[in-house]
Amino acid sequence: MPIETKPPARKSWRDVLPIHPAANRIPNATEEEKHTLASDLRCHGQRMPVILVRVASRPNARPELLDGRTRLDLQEANGVEVIDSDGGLLVLHRVVQVQDDAEAEKLSLSLNVHRRHLPAEERRKLIAAEIKVDPSRSDRQIAETVKVSPTTVGTVRAELEAKGDVSKLDTRQDTKGRKQPSRKPSGLDRRAAEMHAHLAQRLAEHNGRENERLTVENLTLKAKVEKLEHKARLDERMITGLRSELAQTKEELAKANAELDEIVVAQANDDVPPPAVDDGLDIPDYLDRRPKTAAAV
Repeated sequence: MPIETKPPARKSWRDVLPIHPAANRIPNATEEEKHTLASDLRCHGQRMPVILVRVASRPNARPELLDGRTRLDLQEANGVEVIDSDGGLLVLHRVVQVQDDAEAEKLSLSLNVHRRHLPAEERRKLIAAEIKVDPSRSDRQIAETVKVSPTTVGTVRAELEAKGDVSKLDTRQDTKGRKQPSRKPSGLDRRAAEMHAHLAQRLAEHNGRENERLTVENLTLKAKVEKLEHKARLDERMITGLRSELAQTKEELAKANAELDEIVVAQANDDVPPPAVDDGLDIPDYLDRRPKTAAAV
């Protein structure tokens, strides 16, 4: 009895075809939308191509599916072979070149918002997804992309900020890439800003006057210090001169004292009296009444 072998299970397109993250942020089709699309595919076949994108910043990566998930799922469920053995698409498709993921995001929104009549709740989910992707984008910029009013975007943003799903930003980027305040200042905010500016100006003026006063004081003190330093240098020179004169005087005094000591020593060591001075009177000794020295006696 021959053994029956089952043919290998056919791979789904989801197993081999990468999906761009922007496609997954688009709300899934409702059951009513799926039923309507399935009937149209059975009657008329696929008339709108599936869109894939090739991102220029990832030149070596495979093209990624950006639009057409529901169409591929429905055709595959109806037994239509949508991929070949190598993973290539067999159904009508088109590959679009984009510069980056941001451009792919805009293209995905453009394709779905214009083609699908999304209910309000689905549009709010789409707005929330756009805000989470880049909270710095302005409400008006996101509104133009999703085709809703900026007020609706602002309401969704406030809900996300209250839940903590996105952070509050002081500035956001407008459609021209410029940074703008995240909210318009109220009358109270403007008054507070004016008061702050006035106080800042008063403080700057006060600081200017105080700096000028301190500058004058510093210059005055600097002049006094320079004058005292000059006087100190003159005093130092005078002291140096007096010290030199004192040393010279001491040296001369020591020299005079040495000469005096020599004279005193010489006189003390001399035993011979000085010779008598002849006065020229030739007075006889018996008439001489002057005191006689021991040698003369």
